[in-house]
Amino acid sequence: MEVSNPGLLIAIPLIALAYVTLNRWNRSPGPLPPIPAGKLPILGHLLQMPQSHEWLKYLEWSDQTGSDILCYQVLNSHVIVLNSFKAVSELFEGRTSIYSNRPTLLALRHILGFHWVLGLMPYGKQFLEVRKASNHYLHNASIKKYRPIQTVAIHSMLRGLHREPEKFVEHARHMAGRIILNVTYGIEPNPTYIRTVYHSVLGLGLGLSPRALLHDMFPFLLKLPEWFPLFRFKADAKKFSPYVAALPDLPLDETRKAMAEGTARPSMAASMLADGGLPDSIIRSVTGSLYLAGTETTVATITNFFLAMLKYPDVQHKARSEIDSVVGPNRLPDFRDEPNLPYLSALIKELYRWRVVTPLGTPHSLIVDDVYRGYHFPKDSIVISNLHAIMHDPVAFPEPNVFRPERYLEDAGKPTSTRSSDGVFGYGGRVCPGRYLTKSNTWLAVASILATFDIEKATDEDGCVIEPDDVGATSGVVSFPLPFKCKITPRSEAAAALIAGTADEEVVIPLP
Repeated sequence: MEVSNPGLLIAIPLIALAYVTLNRWNRSPGPLPPIPAGKLPILGHLLQMPQSHEWLKYLEWSDQTGSDILCYQVLNSHVIVLNSFKAVSELFEGRTSIYSNRPTLLALRHILGFHWVLGLMPYGKQFLEVRKASNHYLHNASIKKYRPIQTVAIHSMLRGLHREPEKFVEHARHMAGRIILNVTYGIEPNPTYIRTVYHSVLGLGLGLSPRALLHDMFPFLLKLPEWFPLFRFKADAKKFSPYVAALPDLPLDETRKAMAEGTARPSMAASMLADGGLPDSIIRSVTGSLYLAGTETTVATITNFFLAMLKYPDVQHKARSEIDSVVGPNRLPDFRDEPNLPYLSALIKELYRWRVVTPLGTPHSLIVDDVYRGYHFPKDSIVISNLHAIMHDPVAFPEPNVFRPERYLEDAGKPTSTRSSDGVFGYGGRVCPGRYLTKSNTWLAVASILATFDIEKATDEDGCVIEPDDVGATSGVVSFPLPFKCKITPRSEAAAALIAGTADEEVVIPLP
């Protein structure tokens, strides 16, 4: 039994009673996908629902059943887990019209207050309108005008690493927050903004947890008071809901104020407000969703980069040698260099694959009954793409736990499309509209760090090397490496001078 939350123990009798009373048991008209062992009458797999690192349990179940798709049941609800690219591609992309919905996510919307987030909206008119606006303002050509913002923020991160290298995660967080807030709202970060998005992401993880999904199965749980013994979801959610409520409005109000005073900087919010024609609700959702999604995922990715360079110094050397040959010692990398740095581009792809920062993505919901490989998928099933399993498929990615950029290159050193890590940004109608901005942030950050710093293993007080071999990962909607130490030093005096020379940079973007 894997129940770590005592609230389930008191809720089970109530749930079972309601279940039997309402007679909700419906027999499937066809065989379900392989089911993990241990299913109980009425309760199904309720007592086996993983409480953390769900992607690992799903992969374990996949190995036990010998199937890349599996189905577990919680009372009368079905959760279908897809553990292969083939299954996800054929369903989320090949049948996108029926797999693009979201579960009701009652706790996430009504207790935590995430009803405004694009990625969590049910498939329908509101979702399509917000997605259309997001795609318009975030397509690959549109975001190129924000490159000066990205460059200044990343160069500021380099100065932070030079000054206080031990705070590399903090510097990455400030960099990511600065880019997102400037691109989205034309404002600079402060502790309030950074704290707001950090706690909102933690709340998002709570809202997508298995115990949160119980509210979808049994809506009466929404009516339980905050003080209800043991089942304390509302009490836990109360820690995060004020941040969730503030996130889409606090920075947007600052942009509105700056526009009224004639001091607004160019930004996505300023463009949307100036263009007119969009309701405030859409502007709020587009900008707030980007702010929420674009910060912590970038921080986790950059943190994984430092870990990879510690564990694979040969990769660091190859990427740096390529940068040196193209960029030279007298300037920092910029976006114009990207086409000439294929190994670095492969390194970025491998970085997304190696330790997926959103291991389960966001759950889908099946709009109608479906049949796949002879298996019946019931309507309203929760369908999960196990991105961790997909990106660690030993057939597509031999030795999947090894960080190897070469897997994305042909013998001639040219990119190949036979393998892709793009799935970490979603599939089909639910692909992330902010992926171009996120990819460009990561590319320039990694290129700039490699061009200027050596990343080496740290030593303890006795001078012994600290091996980072067994760094674990946090659970939650965004997964971070557990804390580790590394030694970050400028490669040379010339590199240090390049870093120092960025101190007086300013962002200059002409108004449209």
